[in-house]
Amino acid sequence: EDGHFAGFFRFMPKEDHIMLAVGLRPGLCGRGRGGELLALARETWAGRYPGWPLRLEGRTFNQRARKSYEKAGFRILEEYERTTPSGKGDFFLMELG
Repeated sequence: EDGHFAGFFRFMPKEDHIMLAVGLRPGLCGRGRGGELLALARETWAGRYPGWPLRLEGRTFNQRARKSYEKAGFRILEEYERTTPSGKGDFFLMELG
């Protein structure tokens, strides 16, 4: 945005799905940019990995991101706890569909 880094997405092929990593510059959150980024990621995924499920993982405390993912068509598959470098954390796994 305005020549500055705004966000990213990355696809990581797994055994039976594609994992999506996505990030948006914090100052752009809450302004509709997340939806634009997810739409671009979805379009790119559909062209590169037709027929493969698209999933993403997020932290349960990040409700703004979760709502953005749901608005983009992702649905919760499961919630779980796992160990991170800073201790235990709660996560959700979502799939497009």
